[in-house]
Amino acid sequence: MICTSCQHEQNTGNFCGKCGNKLVDQDAEKISAETVTTATQQSAATGDHVAQPTQPNVHIEKVKDTSKKYWSYFTHYMKQPARIFENQQQEFVNGVISIGIFAFLIGIILYSFVQSVARSTFGSYGSLLMKEYAGPTFFTAFGSVFIFTIICMILVTFSLFIIGKFFGPGYTYKEIVSHYGTHLIPFILLLVISFILILLKSYVAGNALLSIVLLFSIIILPLYIVGKYLAQKSSLIDPLYAFIIYIVLFGILFSIFTGIMMDSIVGEILDDLPLF
Repeated sequence: MICTSCQHEQNTGNFCGKCGNKLVDQDAEKISAETVTTATQQSAATGDHVAQPTQPNVHIEKVKDTSKKYWSYFTHYMKQPARIFENQQQEFVNGVISIGIFAFLIGIILYSFVQSVARSTFGSYGSLLMKEYAGPTFFTAFGSVFIFTIICMILVTFSLFIIGKFFGPGYTYKEIVSHYGTHLIPFILLLVISFILILLKSYVAGNALLSIVLLFSIIILPLYIVGKYLAQKSSLIDPLYAFIIYIVLFGILFSIFTGIMMDSIVGEILDDLPLF
């Protein structure tokens, strides 16, 4: 130990043997100081940990942002869908979402209709039969229709792309999807109404509205878009023949696809029926 007053060093004792000043154990003082410093640092670290805000879920925030943007897009183009020809590629994602929602609603509507009809028909044979069969499975009715609708729309957009590329303004495929998806917005609202009618067991009105929507969205709407393309710019051949080429091209692709798809769907439904 060293006296802080006269710097006299000695091994033992509480007081300096030279000047009589009280001695302090410097090692103990050092340990005490280190303990206080460590405790202070731990307290500060704990405070920082508590004060740190919770990080939001990146995926949830992205979904919220996409939903807000789509709703703004939906309301904007609901009044004037043709304005999409001025904005084109920037709305590709929203166009894809519109196509997805359209196909989803088609699948839900047909599944609800088939399920309701199956229950009503087989319900008359008693509760025992209802336990054995309650209509096609969700994947059979909804999944098949959803995939069928999506592929049909791929055929539509592909045919539009071919016509636009060779006989029209030469839009990219993303722009074609933007045009077609945006023009589906009014039909999405009609599908919601059709779904409500099916839930209310108004099958005639619901299916009639569904048929109209399918007719316009798959047949008439693409012809309207082709007309817009050919009116903007038509090269190589007369617009009339380009129009006919689209009809023939889509007709061939659609016939091949539906022939393959319908065989698969009918086979799955027949497998689910107890009578077969």
